[in-house]
Amino acid sequence: MFARLTLPPFMLLFVSVFSQAAELKEWTFLTYLNGNNNLDSYGAININQMEAVGSSDQVNIVVQWASQSAGNARRLYVTQDSDRKRVTSPVLQTLPALDMGDWRNLVEFIRWGVEHYPAKRIFVNIWSHGTGWREPEMNGPLSPFDISPDDSSGNAITTRQLGMAMAEAARLTGRQIDLYGSDACLMSMIEIATEMADSVKFFVGSQETEPGDGWPYEAFLAQWMKQPKIDAPTLSKLLTHVYFETYSGSNGPRKDATLSALDLAQIGPVNTALREFAESVRTLATPRKTDVLRAIRNSLQFTLTDYVDVGDFLRNVERVDVSTTAAIAPVRAALSNLVISNEVTPRYSRASGISIWIPNNRDLLDRFGREYERLKFHQETRWGDALRVITQ
Repeated sequence: MFARLTLPPFMLLFVSVFSQAAELKEWTFLTYLNGNNNLDSYGAININQMEAVGSSDQVNIVVQWASQSAGNARRLYVTQDSDRKRVTSPVLQTLPALDMGDWRNLVEFIRWGVEHYPAKRIFVNIWSHGTGWREPEMNGPLSPFDISPDDSSGNAITTRQLGMAMAEAARLTGRQIDLYGSDACLMSMIEIATEMADSVKFFVGSQETEPGDGWPYEAFLAQWMKQPKIDAPTLSKLLTHVYFETYSGSNGPRKDATLSALDLAQIGPVNTALREFAESVRTLATPRKTDVLRAIRNSLQFTLTDYVDVGDFLRNVERVDVSTTAAIAPVRAALSNLVISNEVTPRYSRASGISIWIPNNRDLLDRFGREYERLKFHQETRWGDALRVITQ
């Protein structure tokens, strides 16, 4: 007879934890899909694209789908089907009319998703309108503001609230979010990235407005499922590449598009270098400040023209004032480590993958400057102080 093997308590705990870890899937992909606005009709289209692939034994695809026409929000576990006209994935929960512009509802979705679908890595995606770090002027080209506007409540998630949401999600889950993405316009900005850098490892966003179809979910998920164990930087690069292929004309009609991926562990060195550059700008003589203004106006701008490509701006400043070269070189070196993927169609060939706020008139600065100075980016770089000097 064999003696019965009795494990000490600490070994039993180890076996239990190891067993649970072994059962974890590789990824959970959480999409916060806000159709409580004029994008409502696109929601079902994108979910149907997800359903063309569906979740797998290694990847959970979970969506919180708020629909203005339905008047509610549903949590779905996305499963594969071939029906392109109906969303057939099982509804896990139906919630009454939910304010998708309230950052706390984003946190609750992430908490719930990680609790019910734990995985080794978490990818959080906000699907909605976006206007970068700020709301546009009332007579501007876009009507929503920041990200995830909810027409029913009139709320949206501000840049600082987005940072708060990611920080709270990281606290509740006990870990950094592996990958955050914005399927929304104008969100690849250093101000936004800095706000969540302590809570998120990698970041994906577009410098420019996105085509109406948004991310190509079917093509992206199909490629992802072939290599479900890839890490966050590789997955972010995969997304930017599939997005580029979709809109460059390789797999359909060509549309102008940008998408980039950032390693947020590299934000610190970038902001340190930008603080030195900001100081050099603040101390320029008046004629040189005029040269910098000219460099701003010649730099690559996006739909909101005060959103300026960082790399192109640095190139133009260096051309008009070589005295800034010593301060620009460290910024350029740090940016090369921050931006790990930058896929753009030809119209945006000068884009470096990340934008910065540079208003070229005093009115914009006066309107948004106070809120800007509350952002972590300004606090780390004093960039707002440099802007006040430039736009005097």
